[in-house]
Amino acid sequence: MDGTQAHPEAQPRGVAHRHEVDASPAAIDDEQAGGRFAATGTGTTGHEPTLAAAPGPPVHPRPRSAGAIPPPPTPIAGASGTVRLVRRPSPLPPAARAELAAVLDPAAGRTLPGILYTDPDVFAWELAALWGGTWVCVGRLDDLLAGVTQRAVRAGEALVVLTTPGPADLDAVRAFHGVCRHRGHELLTEGSATDRPRIVCPYHSWTFGLDGTLVRIARASAVDEATLDRTDWGLLAVPVEVWRGWVFVGLDDPPPFGDHIGELDDIVAPYDPATLPVAHRIVYDVAANWKVVAANYHECYHCPTVHPELSRVADPDADESVPAGRGDWIGGPMPLADGAETLSETGAALGPRLPGVDDEAARRVWLGQLLPNLFVAAHPDHLVTHRTVPLAPDRTLVECDWLAPAGTDVSGSVALWDRVNRQDWEIVASVQRGVADPGYRPGPLLEAEASVRRYEQAVARAHLTGRLSADREAADRPAGTPLRA
Repeated sequence: MDGTQAHPEAQPRGVAHRHEVDASPAAIDDEQAGGRFAATGTGTTGHEPTLAAAPGPPVHPRPRSAGAIPPPPTPIAGASGTVRLVRRPSPLPPAARAELAAVLDPAAGRTLPGILYTDPDVFAWELAALWGGTWVCVGRLDDLLAGVTQRAVRAGEALVVLTTPGPADLDAVRAFHGVCRHRGHELLTEGSATDRPRIVCPYHSWTFGLDGTLVRIARASAVDEATLDRTDWGLLAVPVEVWRGWVFVGLDDPPPFGDHIGELDDIVAPYDPATLPVAHRIVYDVAANWKVVAANYHECYHCPTVHPELSRVADPDADESVPAGRGDWIGGPMPLADGAETLSETGAALGPRLPGVDDEAARRVWLGQLLPNLFVAAHPDHLVTHRTVPLAPDRTLVECDWLAPAGTDVSGSVALWDRVNRQDWEIVASVQRGVADPGYRPGPLLEAEASVRRYEQAVARAHLTGRLSADREAADRPAGTPLRA
């Protein structure tokens, strides 16, 4: 279709309506000239038929021609068939590492060096070390596994196969590296799914159980059977967790999941997102680095200038950044404007307030990020979430979901948020071009950008420690001190 990028991973099951948008600068120009942001696909209702695991082009192309990319981390066999990756130091040159001191200095509060947004080596290292070393959100459980037994998703640089014993058994999710133990063929193409009772490699038909065990070596000779111990060649397990309806995988010795979530669970619990279906989805292809997208989310200092529609239904000057707490999240509440009941085109509520929302929470929207890639905007009557997938140093896929009680008309929220999103994508594309310009130098962050400062300090610490964390205790440790033993 003209003006779209097909992303099978983002094609959900049971989503009421979804369409995809190309938010590259060229597409924005076309939209201003004639409406390229119009919906380009029809929605689906109910559950779709089982998807076949069919071959196709890579969903997330990762360009390698822009510079020398270091080889991927070396896998080392760990306990219970898991994989431990060897972390390499950040590839930042000494001058850029020295600039991180001004980012971490509370008195200076500078933005990040431009190389962190543009360099292919830095991008590759961040996917391997930072995304690989924490819990990455790969989507909604119902979207990924309802009606199927296995689905392939991308987490950082790794292909991961999620499995469940049966289409109705979503409480026993497991995850494995998605390459065959024989000769490395992908077990499923990214985004594809099937309801087969076993995982069958398309290359030589090696067959694995949904628990990862090797159950059959096709056409093996008697010598092969005698010399190969199948228990040594099961799929390599990946830690997986389900939280409030979202699925997370951790590739390289992630922290305990409870530590990762921390106090965010208490904040999100009243909205009970696990019970809310996806009412609408838009997938954007954004011409900016994943960290530029994140930093923009963390402040509304730009809202009066860039988002006049949002500023009519919210009070951007009262946007807060919650300070101390536990967990790898950054965020805070933003009050609704007088007379507004939710963030929608008119400020009118989409429906009754969610059962767990009290009177205080009914007068605000809570906005925050669970590092590295899940952003939650909890409204009194629905949720709007953004999930980011880095594609290249200057390109990020953003999957935007509207979660609401079944039957809710979310069109008023979609109209506002889609407009806000498109305005933001134009802004972050300009920032991306700016940080690549020879004239860029790190600038000062203001008090209104407190959450941006905390986010960029987390990124700066990560380049010194090898671990991306918003842990408040870690924030008080000297630079270069490991965040966790």
